Amino acid sequence: MKNMTLAGAAVLCLAGAAVADVYQIDNDEALTNIGVPGGPITWGNAFETTDTMLENIAFGLGINQGGTMVGSEMAWEVFGSQQNNPSFLTSLGGGLHTIENDQYWENGNLDVIDVNIDLSGYSWFFIVGSYNDTTGTTFAAAQASNVTLQSWAAVAPNPIDIAGGALIDDFGLPGTWVIRGNVPAPGAICLLGLAGLAGRRRRG
Repeated sequence: MKNMTLAGAAVLCLAGAAVADVYQIDNDEALTNIGVPGGPITWGNAFETTDTMLENIAFGLGINQGGTMVGSEMAWEVFGSQQNNPSFLTSLGGGLHTIENDQYWENGNLDVIDVNIDLSGYSWFFIVGSYNDTTGTTFAAAQASNVTLQSWAAVAPNPIDIAGGALIDDFGLPGTWVIRGNVPAPGAICLLGLAGLAGRRRRG
């Protein structure tokens, strides 16, 4: 009976996490952190649409050699597109986000932003972030080692400036940004797991 209780909890966890297609093109293998020390950077990934509901977006944020980026603001925006090209974009939502986690390659924590954006009618979409460094020591964008030719950047202060950007390979920075969509919520999975363990103890 104890084993059945734990197995049931595991099934519930998996079912709860698989709500929508996870959008991830990076291989989560550490390469570096990139920024424009003393200036702004706009960086974004293009994704081919497979699930039309975008429930959240997530950024792996880099480092600030002068301290931390936690508590400072970044801008974000999601754009609809028909191709892997930022020249023809339609804004679907955007805003400001207070950074909660940085040093992704050390801590492994993504900054997740709830969005609930309908991607219907767009075969591609872009998730874009912008950060303006005021310390001169910030490298805001975490970069993984695989090359997808779907990561774009601009030396500019606003997500809409990605329209004038280029593939990061053209900047001599081959790799892929750690930017994702529809990231499963780890908190819900943890709670279900703990509930299963608590049930087992009561039976013991």
